[in-house]
Amino acid sequence: MHQDIRDHSMTQPDLLR
Repeated sequence: MHQDIRDHSMTQPDLLR
């Protein structure tokens, strides 16, 4: 997918869920 997702996980952990 996108590596940016890892950064977003910190700002928006809801996305990971």
